[in-house]
Amino acid sequence: MCNLSQGVRAEGEAMGIAKGELKERLKNVKAIMDSLKVSALEAMNILKFSPEEQQKLLPLL
Repeated sequence: MCNLSQGVRAEGEAMGIAKGELKERLKNVKAIMDSLKVSALEAMNILKFSPEEQQKLLPLL
């Protein structure tokens, strides 16, 4: 495989992993919200998400 193909593949894999991690984080927040009957921000605080991450995730919920 040529270097360009390897780079494109590695970039695609990294993007896929990041997308999967994001989906899992959103799923976890929603599960906490449902189980504990708390707001999205409260759920993210329970999960100890940084304020930056909270701002990134909030619009996606």
